[in-house]
Amino acid sequence: MGYVDELRLHYKGIRGRLYGLSGPTGLRAPQPPEKPKNEPEQETVFAINTHRHRFIKMLKEVAAMHGIDPAEVMERNRRYPVVRVRQEVFVRARDDMNMSFSSIGRIMGLDHATVMHGYYKLKKQGALQTAPSAYYEDASFS
Repeated sequence: MGYVDELRLHYKGIRGRLYGLSGPTGLRAPQPPEKPKNEPEQETVFAINTHRHRFIKMLKEVAAMHGIDPAEVMERNRRYPVVRVRQEVFVRARDDMNMSFSSIGRIMGLDHATVMHGYYKLKKQGALQTAPSAYYEDASFS
């Protein structure tokens, strides 16, 4: 038996174990019990991502304060007014909503390092346009 044949046999055994065969005996792995047919299917309830909804609300408010379209803030646009609004969104999300850089980046479609850079750049300048509004007061953290 050649080297290639040994490899084929070896990987055939691995595939057999992965796809339900338990070892060389050929016995199938136990299957989960089937649900009775007379019971109705239970609906899966998904929790609403409140961070995302509050974040989008805050983004719209900040963009409206600056007179910029919120969709433009979410795009990959490097114009200064848009970048400035985006950085303000980073600061408000981090400070007022206690969001991590990663979660802000996930919602915005950016890397966390980009969010960190914008956050610290605007914090260094120390110029936010207005005080935060009530976009984070309706949340219940427990």
